[in-house]
Amino acid sequence: MFELVDTTKLELAIKVDGADVHDIAINQVVTMTSSAFPGNEWKGKILRFDRKIDQQSVNQRATVYASLGPNAPSLRYGQKVDAQITTESNGVAIKLPF
Repeated sequence: MFELVDTTKLELAIKVDGADVHDIAINQVVTMTSSAFPGNEWKGKILRFDRKIDQQSVNQRATVYASLGPNAPSLRYGQKVDAQITTESNGVAIKLPF
């Protein structure tokens, strides 16, 4: 069979541990990268989320949906993207390389 997709409105589905889903809110910042675009990092925001935890999953995960943001590269439907959701920030902290 086949699946119809509106490629003008792509969003990212992020699997989150069930214990962490309560720390997430609408409009939180998501930093994204993709191995298909090395060195490219862009930001989006949480659009909506499904707080239902998948009880049949071993890790009990929930799904969070994020916008790709205006600076996202040209991604295709189903392409893998790595995402980090910022739940706290401190403007005084110094970021050091890993």
